[in-house]
Amino acid sequence: MSKNGGFVNGGAAGETVDGIDSAIVGHYMAFEASDTLHRNAEDFIQRFVYTKQPGSEPQVLLYKVMEDFINECMQVYFVDVGVKAGLSSGSLKVVETTVGVIRKAVGFVLGRVVNKLEPKQMLAVAQHMDRVMLRARGNLSVPAWIAFSLPEEWVTAHFSAHYSLHQTTSAPDVPKLISLYSELADISITEFFETPLQLIGLGPILRKMTDVAIDTARSATRGLLKQIFKNMSREQIGEVLNIFEAMTMSADDVLARTHQSGLGQCMTSSPAPLI
Repeated sequence: MSKNGGFVNGGAAGETVDGIDSAIVGHYMAFEASDTLHRNAEDFIQRFVYTKQPGSEPQVLLYKVMEDFINECMQVYFVDVGVKAGLSSGSLKVVETTVGVIRKAVGFVLGRVVNKLEPKQMLAVAQHMDRVMLRARGNLSVPAWIAFSLPEEWVTAHFSAHYSLHQTTSAPDVPKLISLYSELADISITEFFETPLQLIGLGPILRKMTDVAIDTARSATRGLLKQIFKNMSREQIGEVLNIFEAMTMSADDVLARTHQSGLGQCMTSSPAPLI
């Protein structure tokens, strides 16, 4: 950090540089958060990570953030993709039904878990949110991005599938695509739902409930992918590949996009220590 408290260019891995963790490497799957999710998540993060002032009804705020977070993930990764790919009304109905099953399972668990959380547990969730939401900390005037790291093997395999479909006459390898997107779903469920719950340190009963919800989400997603892909045309598969290729960003892409969004105007305060 500079002497005036602002961030400087350069720095060792793990330091914050222009509002970005300089340890950002590899590739990420990312989408822009809605204004509502950005505002509420920022409020929750600020309360627990930076000011250590939880304020009134933090559980209510956390539930709203997590509910919006799950809903936006479902919308971006399932519903919007189906619409943009031009799925039939019947296929879109299957997508919406599956999304409803996942939302219900996750929402049931959130309702039971969130109300029982202590400040230290909510701090752990807030710290995780702080890592996965790339934005200008404390600045709601520029966009926030929800992102998670991708294995390089997945990135390479997806690029290969994208290239093969668009640059050759080979038929789409549907089983491989189902496997690829099932893996992507597993990664996102782990990053956005399973990991924060593990950080909380739930008791055996709530842990069992969350395990059931996680298994339901994974199973429903795999079933959906198998059912949808077998009925998709080459053009529709190509559009799905285009959408996810566009959401796959390199570390340089992340830095460029967040800088363009004004992420250099970060907060100068440091995270509060664990309670």
